[in-house]
Amino acid sequence: MSDSAGGGLTLLTIQALIARQLPKPRAGIILSAWADFSLSGESFT
Repeated sequence: MSDSAGGGLTLLTIQALIARQLPKPRAGIILSAWADFSLSGESFT
């Protein structure tokens, strides 16, 4: 369970697991995550 910036970190971690074909969690609770699912935002770095 995570929220805010922690929610974004959780989503990034799950994305990395998927990309590396590693076992994934069965579920997750993510509240108010900082995420851009459309990938249309500019990077902050």
